[in-house]
Amino acid sequence: MVTANGVRCDEGSASTAHGIQFRRADLKSAFFAKRKVDRKRFINTLNYHNFMGFQVFALVRHGLTREEFLFKVDPGPCREDHVFCSLAASIQGSMDAFEIEGLVIDNGDSVILMDIDSEKRSSRSFTARFKGAAASFQTRHIKRHPCSMVEAHINLQGAPLKGAFKNSTPQGWGSG
Repeated sequence: MVTANGVRCDEGSASTAHGIQFRRADLKSAFFAKRKVDRKRFINTLNYHNFMGFQVFALVRHGLTREEFLFKVDPGPCREDHVFCSLAASIQGSMDAFEIEGLVIDNGDSVILMDIDSEKRSSRSFTARFKGAAASFQTRHIKRHPCSMVEAHINLQGAPLKGAFKNSTPQGWGSG
């Protein structure tokens, strides 16, 4: 399969599935502070993000290349130490070629990472069982504010591009 920008990719690749490339090792070097988040606080944050329709990601690792990616997921209500997640409708493809490593919540000020064991897995959904406490990484000097239902129409060198605004800061907009 060839993508719009001419890059060749396989059906099970992250490019096909619209994953965001991610390296967990960068968390230690690129971010300012790390602290533990207990399970109860993580569950409250996850349920809040679910209720408000904010983004939650699955941290996945490709089985062959070992590259890490973030896939947007829609979590169900979280109880105790597990939650059911399905790939967001905007994601094409499946997670068949990927190992699920964790859940990632970006609340605009920090990134929270919870390691998980995946259970009852299908190509587009899984049940996550939490492992221990989550880790919160302070990421920004400025808080990002999530946006929803804002379409972006950009003309880049004569090529029309469509997208949506994902977040805003006093310095600018983030689109996807």
